[in-house]
Amino acid sequence: MKKILLIVLLLGLTGCATYKSQVVNVEPIDVYKNRVTVSDITVAAEAFEAPDKVKSAFYIDVTQKDIRPVHLFIANGPADDVRITRAQITLADSAGNEAKRVNAAYVFDRFEKNELAYAFWGFGIFSYMSAEKANEKMKADWHEKEFEEERTLPVKRNASGFVFFETKNHLSGMTLRLGILNLRTNETIEIKVPLS
Repeated sequence: MKKILLIVLLLGLTGCATYKSQVVNVEPIDVYKNRVTVSDITVAAEAFEAPDKVKSAFYIDVTQKDIRPVHLFIANGPADDVRITRAQITLADSAGNEAKRVNAAYVFDRFEKNELAYAFWGFGIFSYMSAEKANEKMKADWHEKEFEEERTLPVKRNASGFVFFETKNHLSGMTLRLGILNLRTNETIEIKVPLS
């Protein structure tokens, strides 16, 4: 009986789920090759598609479920404050077909349920509790890395974060479009960044 209990306990402990938050380096905006400047606002974008690169940011390969993260960088110039709204960020192919923009909570939901079910049925209650903790960490980390829903950017300031798209297509050859609002003139500045 003790041997059976020991085996069950070992299986429960060895099957514990983990999540390790990954630090994503942000380089000076001039380093990124997918970069455009319009009206003193520079926007750069870095597609995360290769499995190793995706895992370096999110610990797991989110592209397995057709999620395509784009790391967005914005440097505001010396003239006016601007506002960036995630709803004004789109991604389209050369024919104008737009990819579905999704948020970090949606991405998390695509993975979280499967991980919990696996942990519970595969290794029992110990692993279920461990998976629950790991999922909480994952959800918080992905939300923290996501570009804010709305961001006011004062003059000479920078912002960065991930925007998530759901598409089976690869990002190379697609164009990221942003509508950035100049808060002084109330003019929307359209910036298009081709991804390579």
